[in-house]
Amino acid sequence: GQPDNALLEHQKAVQFDPQSGMYHAALAGAYRKLGREDEAAKHLRIAGRLIKKEGPYNYACYESICGNIEGALAWLKKSLRSSSDRGLRNWAAIDPDFIWIRDDPRFGVLVKDSGVGNRKRHFSL
Repeated sequence: GQPDNALLEHQKAVQFDPQSGMYHAALAGAYRKLGREDEAAKHLRIAGRLIKKEGPYNYACYESICGNIEGALAWLKKSLRSSSDRGLRNWAAIDPDFIWIRDDPRFGVLVKDSGVGNRKRHFSL
């Protein structure tokens, strides 16, 4: 509920670790929420170069923030299948990075085992 504060925190994260694709992707998401598409696109380009090495879950987040529903769902599915961490499924169900795909029924199917995936939980930046 505090998008300006969220933006500042994501900017700090990028300054702390400019080689983190996920930090750039999260910053892009914050810019998108504020309607600042040019800045979002800049950080998505940077994230795209860095994030593939960060694993399938982070890549799913990146694809979601990019608005690529098919890619986000495919990478999330891969991530959840390869992880034995039940907490990852629970986190995916409420992860703010998936706000862009949360209303897709396939997302609900992927996270349904968490018990929270079917709830309408939208986080705002």
